Amino acid sequence: MNIKARLAAAGVGILNAVLNVGIGLLVGLAINGIIKLADAWIHRNERLIESANELSASYKQALDDISSSLSRVNSLKEEFAELSKSVDNFGNNVSLDTRSYERYLSIVQELVEINPSLIEGYDAEGNAIINKNGAIEETIRLLKEERKQQALNVVHGTGENGRSNLSIAYGAEKAKYEEAKKDR
Repeated sequence: MNIKARLAAAGVGILNAVLNVGIGLLVGLAINGIIKLADAWIHRNERLIESANELSASYKQALDDISSSLSRVNSLKEEFAELSKSVDNFGNNVSLDTRSYERYLSIVQELVEINPSLIEGYDAEGNAIINKNGAIEETIRLLKEERKQQALNVVHGTGENGRSNLSIAYGAEKAKYEEAKKDR
């Protein structure tokens, strides 16, 4: 009986030790969770402002890229129109010298990099064939539409954690206001 009592006491001791460790772990996890929540609460304004700044920078970069492409396409308009007069509808050189035809092909390549939907096929050398009569205008229209879509996406799109961009921007402005009130 003495052995059974000792084993039972040892089992109870082990069980108490395991329970104490378990309780200690739970308390530690709870404290860690509270610290994370407090940190999130304290730094929420900073994260909101950072998210809005990233959104704004991304939008500005997209607009800069589109504006650059629009400027480039507009600068090619007259030259492409002149060169196109000496190329048939299948992209074949009719009356350009070699250098001018290479320039025409270079412009076509630039246009299809911006607007791949212009490609109607390829010639034997692998050069893209486009509708030369509407290529510039169609690319300009596409870029303007892309600019409009970017603006709509900034307002109606979603950012981090599925939050709407509008909500992120509003939260950031509110956070900036709250920070400014503290600094008074």
